[in-house]
Amino acid sequence: MLGFTPAAVRRHLDHLSRAGIIEVKRLAKPGAGAGRPARRYVLSSQGQSSLGNDYLDIAALALQQLQKVAGPDAVRAFAEERFADMERRYAPEIEKAGPDIRDRATALSAALSRDNFVASAASIEAKAPLPAALSSVQLCQGHCPIQQARVPIPGILRR
Repeated sequence: MLGFTPAAVRRHLDHLSRAGIIEVKRLAKPGAGAGRPARRYVLSSQGQSSLGNDYLDIAALALQQLQKVAGPDAVRAFAEERFADMERRYAPEIEKAGPDIRDRATALSAALSRDNFVASAASIEAKAPLPAALSSVQLCQGHCPIQQARVPIPGILRR
């Protein structure tokens, strides 16, 4: 759309990565074949600071105003409703993935990424002398909208 070649796009992304503006998240896709590994690019904390926090500032001010006008229970109710809605939307996809925790985490990661949370799921295998049963799955979010929020929500968000 911008008229850049893939090489030019990679050059700009590499520059932003070296400058600390973005972070590169590699995606492990089994059986992906030859070629460059798949990557996702997310804004780093440094990048967010240098580009500004306008959307975050507006959201924090809105939550503070809600708390001031309607009380802390209103902020808590908002957070609970938001997360319950996400749970309702993602539940069918996670259930469809079956009982395996890795498959469920992968399904959740795909759903979160579709909603621009830049999520990933990775198996963390236990190493000797720990038993393999202690292996786990790590679910990460590269773009968390509440990560920098400074509005305390009693019982939900503590900063």
